[in-house]
Amino acid sequence: MSFDDTNLILKTVNGTLSVDGVDLHIQRLDLENGELAVEGTVNGMYFISDNAGEASKNGRLKRLFR
Repeated sequence: MSFDDTNLILKTVNGTLSVDGVDLHIQRLDLENGELAVEGTVNGMYFISDNAGEASKNGRLKRLFR
């Protein structure tokens, strides 16, 4: 995981999630339960998977944000 106030990059079991924005701050991070709370203005979220076609077919991004 890497972050600053404009970009947050997370490695997940399904691939890499990049969050771009302004004044981003991590409010809470719970690795045991896989939960993250981010505060600030989010301009975009990008999910990159090793198997991008398979990820969209199986709805992995949808499961990531239940």
